[in-house]
Amino acid sequence: DPSDFDCRLAFNVGLTAEDVYLADINVTQLVTSVEKSGVQSVAEYKLIGNYPNPFNEATKICFSLAGKSLVKINVYNLLGELQDTICFTDFSAGRHEVNFHAGGLASGVYFYRMEVDTPTGSYQDVQKMIYVK
Repeated sequence: DPSDFDCRLAFNVGLTAEDVYLADINVTQLVTSVEKSGVQSVAEYKLIGNYPNPFNEATKICFSLAGKSLVKINVYNLLGELQDTICFTDFSAGRHEVNFHAGGLASGVYFYRMEVDTPTGSYQDVQKMIYVK
């Protein structure tokens, strides 16, 4: 119950027999807006990240868009050299996922960059992913 402040969340921290607890937690749900169709809309442009990370062979890159936009996502190696273009297409407003298959890349650290052209300007963000064969 959201009004119950006596809730507790426990974490198993691995190699110890001890657990870590967070007590007196207030849990709330945040919704920016809901359209008539029941689909939740988002209030901003955001590169959410990829999962799993580290990944083997394939990962999903998640992002959200406040409005219909042209989205380009490129993958770069540590030297800043372009390795792959994951997408370069229009997306509607909302949350999206695109799949990335590492294929012929070597194991290592890579960066992916999302560039969004919006009616009011542009948005860019870069995040790191780790490919392990």
